[in-house]
Amino acid sequence: MPIYSPKLNIIAGSNISVTNTTDSSTIAVANVGSANGIASLDVNGKVPVNQLPNSVMEYKGVWSAAINDPYLVDGVGNAGDVYRVGAAGTVNFGNGNISFEIGDYCIYSGSVWQKSDTTDAVTSVNTKTGAVVLDTSDIADTLNKRYVTDAQKTVLTNTSGTNTGDQNVYSSMAVSGQTTLVAATTSDTLTFAGGTNISITTDNATDTITINGGPLLGTYRNKIHNGNFYIASRGTSFVSGANNNDTYNLDRWFVLSNGNDIVDITQSTTAPSYQATSIALDVETINEKFGIAQIVEDIDCKDLIGQTVTLSFQAKVNSLNLNNLKAAVIAWNGTANVVTSDMVSAWNNANVNPTLKSNLSYVNTPTSTATGAFTVANINWNSYSVTTTVPTTVGGVPVTNLIVFIWSDTKTTSLGNFLYLTEIQLEQASTASPFERLPVSMQQQLCERFLPAFICKGAERYFGGWGAATATSQIMLNYFPFRVPARVPVTGIQISNLAHFRGYGTFPNTTDSLAALAFLVGGVDTGAVIATTTSVAFNSGIVGFLYPATAGTGWLVFTGAEL
Repeated sequence: MPIYSPKLNIIAGSNISVTNTTDSSTIAVANVGSANGIASLDVNGKVPVNQLPNSVMEYKGVWSAAINDPYLVDGVGNAGDVYRVGAAGTVNFGNGNISFEIGDYCIYSGSVWQKSDTTDAVTSVNTKTGAVVLDTSDIADTLNKRYVTDAQKTVLTNTSGTNTGDQNVYSSMAVSGQTTLVAATTSDTLTFAGGTNISITTDNATDTITINGGPLLGTYRNKIHNGNFYIASRGTSFVSGANNNDTYNLDRWFVLSNGNDIVDITQSTTAPSYQATSIALDVETINEKFGIAQIVEDIDCKDLIGQTVTLSFQAKVNSLNLNNLKAAVIAWNGTANVVTSDMVSAWNNANVNPTLKSNLSYVNTPTSTATGAFTVANINWNSYSVTTTVPTTVGGVPVTNLIVFIWSDTKTTSLGNFLYLTEIQLEQASTASPFERLPVSMQQQLCERFLPAFICKGAERYFGGWGAATATSQIMLNYFPFRVPARVPVTGIQISNLAHFRGYGTFPNTTDSLAALAFLVGGVDTGAVIATTTSVAFNSGIVGFLYPATAGTGWLVFTGAEL
């Protein structure tokens, strides 16, 4: 007996045969959901989108007209693709600009992208349509917004000044020695412009304007000499002893370090774009503190003592090992200009301020940015400043000198770590003002008060000293008149190298190398040296000079006047 399933399929049986059986009302499974077949249904009884014609709209998501993302272009897409605009913008899909607002739709027609506008402008204003123009007759008064007639306006104008709430406003402003400033129109603006030696700051919270001029140009605002390290009378490199603790290097500056040969010192051209030079401190002994200092002469301190001062500078590092930078103004209350230059008695641990020697005290104690402790966040040039008030006395003893001290307070340094400093300025001011840029000749003169210098530069063939032989011998006296009077009488000399000098005499008319060059005597206006030639004996009384062995090489300075 045949067995049938509910689907009328023959399952099993005997003596059954079926031949050439067809049913025109049945559909082949292969034709369901295929081309030229019939659509299928999903689990929800719906025809899947991919079996519908392209002209049916399909939502593709949010699209940015600001940056055309996802990227749309005419000729690419399916007819009926729809995007909702999430960011407004104007786009050219290939057939001219189309502007979209947020909420509009972008629809593909099958060949081009088009806009469906859902953000129409206001349809009417106060019952008016089209290009609406309103005047006061179209809008009614409100409780606290009123209109006035011409007659009422005239009355208000005539009584202005007696009405409650009026405020005094200057129609013009008189400036001493200048033409009166007049507010010609209601759009005139009074502008405060900073400039050389004048800085302007504002505080929105207190509605205040602060004009900080300090001393004007030509009145010597910056008390630091050679703050950009351009003057280098002793040369431009200091190593192997010339870089020891408490040793002078670039004019007016001396190095302080926790030991000798901690850093090599050079005049560097690594500087901000608007500056020529800096001082470079190159770590030679790792994990030690170091810095530089300058003592300000008492005569230059008098207008700073008891006043608010600002110390400012530019700094750069090549490694964040040097990330802890400190700066201080230090007061000396000992004998004026007899300052202990080796002023640190103990350098202490990292981030602990050095202990100072007797008669020296911090005016500002660096503990934070506001008081002079700076965390170096990057290796670029950055501006730093600290403002403090200089006391008139310390421990009841008058302050006589000030010292500027800038140092690295970390103890995790490596060989080749560099600290660069430039544009160091100490001024009487409550905020830092632009660095005072003095002419090079003036900077040189300021430095020569403390270090009279004679430098052979370029094609020069003489050092400027003149003299005569003492007898028919190899001894020649040379006198050097100073261009700027020294601070105190000089007591010695320093030279670049004995090989840089030769003696020159008129009889015999020749030059000779030197066996010795020594200090003889000095004052505040002149210094004298004794030059001993190697072999040539000059006749007594002949005119002689110190002569450079090579043009443009060598220097001689008179010491003893530095602070």
